[in-house]
Amino acid sequence: MSDYRSLRIAIYGDVNANIIDGSSIWLRNTTLLCLGAPNTQVDLFLKAPIEREHILDGLSKFKNLNIIEPTSIQLQGDAALSRESVVTLIEDQIRIKNYSAVILRGAEICLAAANSEVITGKIWAYLTDIPQRLSDLTESTKNNLECILKSSRFLLCQTEEMRNFLSNILTFEQYKLVLLPPVVSDLAFKDLKRTYEQDSKSVRILYSGKFATAWAVETIVDYCSSMTNILLCVAGDKFQRSPHDPHYRERLEQKLLNSSNV
Repeated sequence: MSDYRSLRIAIYGDVNANIIDGSSIWLRNTTLLCLGAPNTQVDLFLKAPIEREHILDGLSKFKNLNIIEPTSIQLQGDAALSRESVVTLIEDQIRIKNYSAVILRGAEICLAAANSEVITGKIWAYLTDIPQRLSDLTESTKNNLECILKSSRFLLCQTEEMRNFLSNILTFEQYKLVLLPPVVSDLAFKDLKRTYEQDSKSVRILYSGKFATAWAVETIVDYCSSMTNILLCVAGDKFQRSPHDPHYRERLEQKLLNSSNV
């Protein structure tokens, strides 16, 4: 029997933890954040089976963490869990473990969970994949956001600007809007004492995240390639295809591979 004072947390992100991008790093670091709370048990639900452990590496040492990979039966021949399957899986575990909080990332999974009588009221929703300008907001999207807010314990906002935007368009329960800035692991602040080759680059720039046209990564690469004193370091492997630029991925890959400054 678990201690009545223990805190049970479920975490799910609508992201593939086998790919390096901001969302998968968020999943890992948010899990680490929760694991650091005293007397806490965390269940981390994965969207897809583990194929590469570079994101989740090191989590297995935590005895208060249970990593739940989807089974072949749950996948039903797909590469990743459907949102309906995720909701069913979490519902089943709530009946057994009675989570204090269910942290979810992604508008569609949050909306699906908001319509569950079992999960509603336990949701800590984290949304980045929503319109962030009034001109892009439709009535349908606003209704979905209000549904998520009504069913959530908290709605976690990545930035103060996001919280202000949501507080202006959502007309009730604004006290649920809580700021949760990007979480950076303590490891990032340790002196790793790495040895770099001596070169003439006086400026070093790091880009980490997905490669997408909206992120202007290609512009960054082009600029750094045109300079003689800049070294651009890149970490990531998620390429987002652009319907308006079908050759974006191939072109950017070649620039990353062939630039002497990258």
